[in-house]
Parts: sequence; C-alpha cells; structure tokens
Amino acid sequence: MRLSLFAFVSLCLSSFAVAEEAVLAPPSDVFDQLDAAAVAAKAHAEARYAFTVDIHSLEDGKERHLKIRFDPRLEEGAQWRVLGQPPDALDKDTRNALKALESGEPGDDRLIYDKLLDSTAEIELAEETNDYALFTASLADDADTPKKVREALELTFRLEKQGGYISSVEMRSIKPFKPAAIAKIDSLVQAQSYAAPEEPGGPALMTESVNETEGRAMMKRFKSVMRQEFSDFERIDPSDMPVTSEGG
Repeated sequence: MRLSLFAFVSLCLSSFAVAEEAVLAPPSDVFDQLDAAAVAAKAHAEARYAFTVDIHSLEDGKERHLKIRFDPRLEEGAQWRVLGQPPDALDKDTRNALKALESGEPGDDRLIYDKLLDSTAEIELAEETNDYALFTASLADDADTPKKVREALELTFRLEKQGGYISSVEMRSIKPFKPAAIAKIDSLVQAQSYAAPEEPGGPALMTESVNETEGRAMMKRFKSVMRQEFSDFERIDPSDMPVTSEGG
C-alpha cells in the first residue's frame, strides 16, 4: 500500500515514539474489517426491495421535484410509478425519465454496495480513528469506462468500525475529463449515504444520493444538482416475485 501524506506523517511520529519508549503499536486490522463489510453486503446482493425515492433537482436554474415508487413485484414496464400524480397528467420529461428507469438496471440494484470493492483498485487507508476508517481508491479497469475517465476520478468511502458497515461512498473528479467527444466535465461529485444495518450482518441500505455536475455539452455550459432520498423500504419475499420466462 502506498503511503498517503497522513500515513507518512503518522509513521514519522510513531518512529519518534518508538525511539523514546521502545513500544510498538499493534497492527491495524482495518482492511480485514473492510473486507468483512464487503462480504456482508454480498450476502444480500440478491435481496429485492420496494422503496420510495424523493428526487430534488436543479438544472440551469430550473427546479424539479418528483416522488416515485419502485416495486419489483410489478410487471416489467410498470415497476416505477409517480406518486401523487395520475399517469395521464405526467409531462413529457417525467414520462421519458420513467422510460429510462424501466429500461435500465433493476431499481433496487444499487441500494446495497455489494459491487463496491470489485470496482475499485489501489485502496489506501487515508485516516483512522477509534470509530471509523476513511479509504481512498481509484476505479478498476473497466472496458466500458475509458482510461482517461477512470484516471480523472477518485473514490472515498468511510467504514464505521463499530457497526461493521460502509456509511458513505463518494466519487469525485480530480481533474476535468471528457466522457464523450461532445462533452467535457469540469467538476463532478457523486455521494451516497447508507444507514446502519438493523441487525448484525444485515444490509446497509442507501438512504441518500447526491450528484453535482458542471461542464459543457454541445457547446453549451451546464450545471446540475440532484438529490435523491430513499425511504419506505420493503424487503420482498422471493415467493412474491413474478415468475419470468427465464425462471420458468
């Protein structure tokens, strides 16, 4: 593991302490705790949930608010629905957003961070206290993500040592990058927060996601902020899930 500035300073200070007292501190097992949190998340990777999302967005000075519900027990194409508005009253932007959600990954796929460590590389310990450990990492090689984009992004995640779970994950740009030929991102921050498991070994579910992006696309500058708040979780019994053609 490459030493961060924090770790280097700590090492220097501990060297003075060893010379003075000739006592070595016990080795930290914080990486074992991080692995245990990842294993616990993977144990719930197949769990299905219904939930509600409050979406607040601000783009180019225009505010929008949408409250939607996801339920995997419903048939495909109808698993997302807007709360408080009849379907025929939805505007074009909202209908398009729902179509995009329906055509993407399952809505509850990102509630649990079971894929976090699989998508990271060069994990380093940045800070550690009695209560938490803060890690930084780069994105792992991914055929779908260009190298220059991966090199422009850095991950930070916080492990709650007492609860044994990851409470926050943040991806931040460390330099501008171009995700496409017609677009340039000057600044990007994506942050997710997770609630403590209700019982030992249980899943830590995402409760908030914030995305702040600023850049230029098609010769026009843009700035957008989106906050999503997740609530009203309902774990679905497998027997209540519809039988698909793949499952017989």
